[in-house]
Amino acid sequence: MNNRPSPPPSSDPDGAHGSTPETTPGAMHNPSSADDSAERREPLYRLEERLLREERNVAAALLRRSRLLAEIAARRKGDPSRTASNRSALQNLEKALWAAWENVLQPEEDGRSKHWHQLLSQCNNLGYILGEQKDARSGKPWILRPGAPSGSVTFPGPTDVLRAEIAIYWAAAANAAARTSPVRTNDDVVELIKALNQLGAGLAWERDLVIHVPRRSPDLDFEQKTVHAGQSPFTLALLLATALARPGIAKFSGSGSLNMLALKPWQQFLPRLGARLHQLNPHAPGLPVRLESNGNPENAHIDGEMPVELILAVLVAAPFYPRGLRLTWDGSGMPDGPGEISTKLKIITELYDLYGVPYTLQSDAITVSHALPRLPGDHLRDHLPDGLTDGLPNDPSGPQPLFDVPLDPTLNAMLLIWSRFSGWAMRLEGRWPKGDPTTEPLLALLRSCGLTVTIDPKGIRAEAGPWPAEPILDIHGHSQALPLGVVLALGAPATAMLKGLPSEYDQDVIDTLANWSGRTWRQDGSFLIFQPMPRGTERSDPRFNPPDAAWAMAAAMLAFRHPGIHLANPGELTGSWPGFWTLYNHVLTASAKRPGQRPEQQLAQRPKHAATNLSRPTGQSHPAGSDAKGDIPANDVQRTKRRVKL
Repeated sequence: MNNRPSPPPSSDPDGAHGSTPETTPGAMHNPSSADDSAERREPLYRLEERLLREERNVAAALLRRSRLLAEIAARRKGDPSRTASNRSALQNLEKALWAAWENVLQPEEDGRSKHWHQLLSQCNNLGYILGEQKDARSGKPWILRPGAPSGSVTFPGPTDVLRAEIAIYWAAAANAAARTSPVRTNDDVVELIKALNQLGAGLAWERDLVIHVPRRSPDLDFEQKTVHAGQSPFTLALLLATALARPGIAKFSGSGSLNMLALKPWQQFLPRLGARLHQLNPHAPGLPVRLESNGNPENAHIDGEMPVELILAVLVAAPFYPRGLRLTWDGSGMPDGPGEISTKLKIITELYDLYGVPYTLQSDAITVSHALPRLPGDHLRDHLPDGLTDGLPNDPSGPQPLFDVPLDPTLNAMLLIWSRFSGWAMRLEGRWPKGDPTTEPLLALLRSCGLTVTIDPKGIRAEAGPWPAEPILDIHGHSQALPLGVVLALGAPATAMLKGLPSEYDQDVIDTLANWSGRTWRQDGSFLIFQPMPRGTERSDPRFNPPDAAWAMAAAMLAFRHPGIHLANPGELTGSWPGFWTLYNHVLTASAKRPGQRPEQQLAQRPKHAATNLSRPTGQSHPAGSDAKGDIPANDVQRTKRRVKL
């Protein structure tokens, strides 16, 4: 029974009580009211104008709301001693927010409250995601004006994260004593370590070394747990793939970005492996979820619609399945997607060979046998820093496997651009992955711009020579090399051409960087042609919002050739490579260099307090020459001493 009072009689011809929609912000037009007649209907163009005005107001309000919620969530997350109470406080806040919406929506929207609740959930997730992104809450960009370098540099290059994550996972899943080094301990790696430790793994890390100490229980345990997967889709996929090997139920939660992840393709693929994925929050498209598995994944057919992360994850977890795994696909090659499955499949098979996992690769299938991955090798305990030998076997003559993580080809190739723009030599220490199919196209791009690149067992070195008259940069079949190719083309002194353009690419990104670099660009078939702008042409807005970490790094390196670009979200790169901005400030930039001291010594002599999450680097606090004020975010300092105990 509806006890709400009826509106009083009114002489208003529209039959509406109170103000008209034109005078009441947010009022909703009733399509069934009497003013639908053609002579009284508001012109369509005016409705569209009103909608555009309201849209600007809504966007501004959502931005303010997201930043407020991000600040609240970040402050509560910053106190780890009150994790449970903070989680409860955020849940109570979400209930209060929904109550505020209900007060506005009722009674007009009683029948559609489910849809409004879903919208509110998405708005909340936007705030949580913003709170997790370093440097994003302030909304102030970093202005990149690095000083002119004054000498050659040598330092360790960034290592490959996928290979490191597989090695770490295999050590935990096989319950083997193992070490992985050097590891680029970014957010994804740390979240994977924490998630596996929730399942009983004995993982810990210090600086760039991750170790696993065997546990008493041989298996990872999902019983009576809700595993937090963080914000990486690959970590979530790896946890799901692990749970497939055991009959039963497993539950997973995650951070803002995973709460908004579209899981429908995952739900369609998992039944092929004997499992079903159920969402637990009807108002969000992603996590939390519950997985029900029969514990017997054997074979599945994949196509181009399947989630890349999940396909890679089941291949990584396949050696632990009771009967192994067979994946099939149509055609003569694995279907490629945005994550370039074929390239990453070669990385996985490379590790199969190294760890002794039997497999058969065909043109339309791969079969992986059940086998515990074991890394051969005998490395002395002396390779460990003090404090990390605790809990390891006491027999120093026993095998102590250490997986030597190779360099990341894409990031290191991007770093070598510094040598091209500065004119000084650069050497990056580490093992170059010679068998990786992605390396040769990257090296060819660098050499086509006049760089002399040499590789030895301990590193890679680049030295600049003369620029070619009109360099042609070929990225055909290697879309991951697009940021590298664009930066080199924009840094060329005259006309440059990019060859082999992918069918889909972000034109806005290229347009922003080209305009700021004083270049015009046009597409001619599969070519992009860059030419200097006529003299006197005004450059565009320098603000650049990178879509991912690769483009953020591209902008940072381009600043050595065209300084002054405004990087809207430097935290995008920090999350992928925590030590990048420290390197940018203290090694690659002359203004931070101490006379008579090698760059790598500067990194080694950072203060001891840089070991904590609340530390600040000494010297310049923003990218060199930045006009922004304040300190580099805490997580921009590469972790130097931290262990995980969950």
